[in-house]
Order: sequence, then C-alpha cells, then structure tokens
Amino acid sequence: HGQVTGDGDATIGNLSKLEFGGASSTDVTFAHDAAGTLQLDDSFDFSGQIGGITNDDRLELEDILFGAGTTAVYQANQDGSGGTLTISDGTHGTALHLVGSYDANGFKLADDGQGHTAVSYNPAEFTLTGVGNGAISSDFVV
Repeated sequence: HGQVTGDGDATIGNLSKLEFGGASSTDVTFAHDAAGTLQLDDSFDFSGQIGGITNDDRLELEDILFGAGTTAVYQANQDGSGGTLTISDGTHGTALHLVGSYDANGFKLADDGQGHTAVSYNPAEFTLTGVGNGAISSDFVV
C-alpha cells in the first residue's frame, strides 16, 4: 500500500489491483489472464500507456461519473499498434493511450458501485466456417 512515484512500468498480475491516486506516467500492462483492475483516481493526468487488456480485466475511473451520458470512443492508430480510448461523462473526460489491437465496439461502461465509471473489454468473437464450393460463411458469437 505504498505510493508509486516517477515513471516506469508496472504489471498487474492475477486478481490484483493497481491504484494511482494522482498523476502518473507509468506504463501499465495486464498480465495474460490477470483478471486485474487498474484504478485511476485522476485519469485526466494519467499519461502512461495501457496494454494487455482482455475480457477479464477492468479499468476504474474515479474522476468520471457514470450515467446515461457517459460515452466511450476508441480510435485505433493507423498502424494498428494501439489507439486512444476517450471516455467522458459530459463534464469530465480522459484520453487513455492503449497498446495492442482492440475492437472499438468491445469497450463497455458500467457503474463501479460508487457512481464512477468502470470500463471492461469484451470483443465479439468472429469465426469463419467453410461451406463447400469455396464459399465461406461467417458466424458471430457474442
């Protein structure tokens, strides 16, 4: 339960939670199958990169209220190496810099139980199935 200062890298391990109570430039990676949580009390002043987000990880944004007007927009980089996730409650907003390939429709917002915004990532699964004569059909699993 100590303060993290300066910059560098941090990895969120299995069932772990990392909280930044103030501004930080630390790059954060979720370990594979971490089921971890990154809590940003001051997401506006978080300038680090976030990577490794999967469907069992969670971002908690303590300075973004959750409500009907809360939005999330993901814009991928042109080279597909990451992008920017912009989240706003209509009054406060943040732009988080992500590393990795993400589906823009996979980000979901919810109340964290205290009126703040929790972000999860659950992309639609896409499978291709062969159907004879060289034709291919696609099935979406959500």
